[in-house]
Amino acid sequence: CLLKNPGDRLYLGMASKFRYVEFILATAGIGGTVSYCYWDGANWKAFTPAGGNSYLDAANIPLLLWTDNASVPADWQKLSIEDESLFWVKIEVTSDYATGPVGTQITAISELETVIFRR
Repeated sequence: CLLKNPGDRLYLGMASKFRYVEFILATAGIGGTVSYCYWDGANWKAFTPAGGNSYLDAANIPLLLWTDNASVPADWQKLSIEDESLFWVKIEVTSDYATGPVGTQITAISELETVIFRR
């Protein structure tokens, strides 16, 4: 499972700031809660995702972290974790899961149906 006990952490990182993440879970979590943080250059700063708190308790979770690119925190900074200097979001268990979520796929790309470019 991805996470189960308080203090378990999942770090999601990219070279550029991102505002969306989607979880596809083989097993949804039951009973636990998580908190969300980003690195502000000195500390982990807690935030509530714009799409609402998700406790990884559904099979498919499209999660909007921030409403748009303008609302992504200006103080979000890169941090080196295991020699990877990226923009990180930390998801940490704050209360025990009876059943921990089991991940199949995590992506920062939403399901686009149509893209149109005009000049």
